[in-house]
Amino acid sequence: MALDAYARGEYERFHDLAWRSVQTGPPRDPRLMYLLARAQSLSGRPHDALVMLGRLAEIGFVSDPATNDDFRAVRQLRQWPELEAAIRAATIRLEQLARPIGTSGSTASPPLSRRAPASSRTSVTSTRDAGNPPRGLAAPSRATEVLRIPLAPLSSSVLAYDRVSSRFILADAGQRKLVIVDERSHHLVDLVTALSAGFYEITALEIDPLRGDLWVVSAEPARATTNRPSATALHRLQLVSGRPLERILVSDDMLPARLGDVAVTPNGTVLVLDTLGHRILRLRPGTHELRAVATLQVDATSLAPMDDRTVCVAHTAGMARVDISTGAVEEVEGVGDMQLAGIEHFRWTGNSLVGMQRLADGTRQAVRIRFASGHLAAMDTIETDIPVSDGRVFAVSGDELYFLVPLPSADGGEVVVRRTSLH
Repeated sequence: MALDAYARGEYERFHDLAWRSVQTGPPRDPRLMYLLARAQSLSGRPHDALVMLGRLAEIGFVSDPATNDDFRAVRQLRQWPELEAAIRAATIRLEQLARPIGTSGSTASPPLSRRAPASSRTSVTSTRDAGNPPRGLAAPSRATEVLRIPLAPLSSSVLAYDRVSSRFILADAGQRKLVIVDERSHHLVDLVTALSAGFYEITALEIDPLRGDLWVVSAEPARATTNRPSATALHRLQLVSGRPLERILVSDDMLPARLGDVAVTPNGTVLVLDTLGHRILRLRPGTHELRAVATLQVDATSLAPMDDRTVCVAHTAGMARVDISTGAVEEVEGVGDMQLAGIEHFRWTGNSLVGMQRLADGTRQAVRIRFASGHLAAMDTIETDIPVSDGRVFAVSGDELYFLVPLPSADGGEVVVRRTSLH
């Protein structure tokens, strides 16, 4: 099917089917990986194709990206010379292994005991186009499939995982409801709908495991034909049963506003990101009214408390650190050539931020941003080639990352929940 799509010039479909082939075929099958690399290049994902070709070179699979027209876009990348050198070195090693002992070829080549220069082996990892974070010759995906459910009821999703009950909580933004999926039985049932909870379109949710609460933010769609600001609200539900406990509207004097993310500090304070008013709002324990604690001069996408006082905020161009006790906002600078732009959603765990990042080429990857003594120290890629989909499609629970992978098809398709360790 992928090859048929390729023959018809339907390169986006070619990519989707090639990716499905890699997922369902033998693990690390080089022929399927090469098929995916072709599809990535042709569908406008040349950086992903570069990474895939680098992986193939590492395992000794010799291919023809230097002459194949399917990889024309890859050859335009700044990293192409380093990848070409790595492929050439892999080719020489294979020729040496195949050559009978005591013979010599017409081409001068290094002895078997001599490795390719370090620059050939590692330079693809350390270089990239401006605007892209380190992609590198990432290790093969460590993620495992946890469950599959029909895609049809989840046109746009938000994900959380309750470790205590081993249940996934998914929000269908369009249908304004929460559903739960048992990790063991894979049984999907509605948890709560807008009829009882008063949801608008669900934009984010967060579990407070210490207090057994589920916090949800929702917002009406933007109105183009009326002067009345769109309503937006914070909802508190009982985690186990989904029973609505409280619905807190943004007061009229704070409108217009749109609540786009929610997080909970260790002491139970709820922080909400107002993406329209460019503010952080706070709900103290035991109170019932949202108050602004910081004004942001950026288009923020997510927030994550590091402790009861300090909050990291992702925005379209990078990251900021906010002191919610004073309202002070400080831009966080990347270390070395680290790029922090494009993080759409993140969460704090241990001494790190784990998040989903959209790259300059439109693809997504999961990253871990490490801190040492409160200062940014390093950035690691956890998973690459994560399909782009609507919603906040990942969750962190303990030392594990969960993320959704939609697999659309003519009959509606499925959505896969995958899990990978953060160690």
